[in-house]
Amino acid sequence: MWAATLGYQEVRLQLEGQASLIRLAWPQGGLEVETPKVCSAGECRVPIPPGVRPVEVRVDACPPIRLGE
Repeated sequence: MWAATLGYQEVRLQLEGQASLIRLAWPQGGLEVETPKVCSAGECRVPIPPGVRPVEVRVDACPPIRLGE
């Protein structure tokens, strides 16, 4: 993952190489999504509930990053 942004209703990621699973977690929930469902040409857009903050993002077994703190 070389770029990540947190919008009001989505997390947007730029990935390099291959990944199979994106995990998102926030204070009241989270989700897992397979990359083929949300990624195209290295860009991933994962919808999230409006306004959740912070969001922890983990791609496969990579260390997590926190957005929106």
